[in-house]
Amino acid sequence: MSAQPLVRVKLKLDFGGLSAPLGKALKPDEAFDLRGLRLGSHVEEGRLVIDIECSRGIQSTIETLDDLFTAISVAEGILELGLKDVAK
Repeated sequence: MSAQPLVRVKLKLDFGGLSAPLGKALKPDEAFDLRGLRLGSHVEEGRLVIDIECSRGIQSTIETLDDLFTAISVAEGILELGLKDVAK
């Protein structure tokens, strides 16, 4: 079996005031230990910045991105609901 290429992905996502809370929501996903996959996030200039390094193959990178976007979508929905409740 040949070695898999190292894939690096950097996402800069602007969620306005939700960028920092979304970054905190992703922290548990960064804590897992899976050989060949590294995920990190931080807020920079009001944007959520996500860095991914994956040497497990393209399919694994795609699956990681899919999982990440699902987690962001769920967290964003929960945060928006919470903001609506606070505004009442």
